[in-house]
Amino acid sequence: MTPKQMGRAYAFFDCKKSIKQIGRSISKIRRFAQIPPMVELKLVEGPKNLKTRDRQLKEIRDVATEENIRYAMKAMFPGRDNLSAVHELVTFMTQAYYSVLYQEGEPFRGKIIYKVDGKYVEWGKEKDN
Repeated sequence: MTPKQMGRAYAFFDCKKSIKQIGRSISKIRRFAQIPPMVELKLVEGPKNLKTRDRQLKEIRDVATEENIRYAMKAMFPGRDNLSAVHELVTFMTQAYYSVLYQEGEPFRGKIIYKVDGKYVEWGKEKDN
């Protein structure tokens, strides 16, 4: 691993809570999920507001927008690879689902992606790609 390496992963998800309510819960969720402090999480309302130059990611972002997905979150893990970043983001999103952000039994709608060998794959569906 090089010092300039940056692991990245992205979540596109729905939540009935406002961006302010989610923002107020992030630090508590991080603490419960034991997300390392060096992992940076950026939340945006509207996937179209996720800034990127990556053509593949733009396409995924645009599909999420068309599907009326409400939020996008980017995880960045300095000095680690994309797989490490996706593990932290999956842990965070799992903890978020069991927090005050979702009602008990409320279905989760969304997906978490990361890049492997130059192609984005969805967490949990890697073998299908």
